[in-house]
Amino acid sequence: MTTAATALLSATVLAQTDNTGQPRRYPTVEEVRLDQETSEVQNYASWLAQLKTAYANRDMGKIAVCESAVLMALRLEINQLSALAGGDYGSASDRARLEVMRRTLVAFDGHAFDPDRPENAERDFAMLDNVLALMQEALAEFKSRK
Repeated sequence: MTTAATALLSATVLAQTDNTGQPRRYPTVEEVRLDQETSEVQNYASWLAQLKTAYANRDMGKIAVCESAVLMALRLEINQLSALAGGDYGSASDRARLEVMRRTLVAFDGHAFDPDRPENAERDFAMLDNVLALMQEALAEFKSRK
C-alpha cells in the first residue's frame, strides 16, 4: 500500500514539474485571454487578406469562403464585445467599437463581392479594414492594461 501511495504522489509531483524538474508555471487568466485575443485578430486579418487575394484573382468560390470566414470572425468579436461592453468592464471605446462592428455586419447581410463592381469592393474592403483596425486597437489597449 505504501508503494502505491508513493508512486501516486511521485506521479502527481512529476505532473507539476517541467522536464528539467522545475515547477511548471501555468498561464494566468489574463495571459490566456491575451493569447486568445491575439489569435482572433490574426485569424481575422488572415481571412481578410485571403479574401482580398481571392477578389484580385476573381476566384468566386474562394471569395465566398473567405467572406463567410471574415463575417464569422466578426460575429464572434461582436458577441465577445457585447458581453464585455454590457458588463462592468466595458469602456466607452468598447461600446463605440461594438456599434461600428454591428453596423458593418448589417451592411454585409446578404452581401456578395462582385469583381465586376470594383467601386463597391473598395468601400466594402474599407469597412472590413476598419474592423481590423478596431480589433487591433482593442488588443493594444488590452496589452497596455496588462
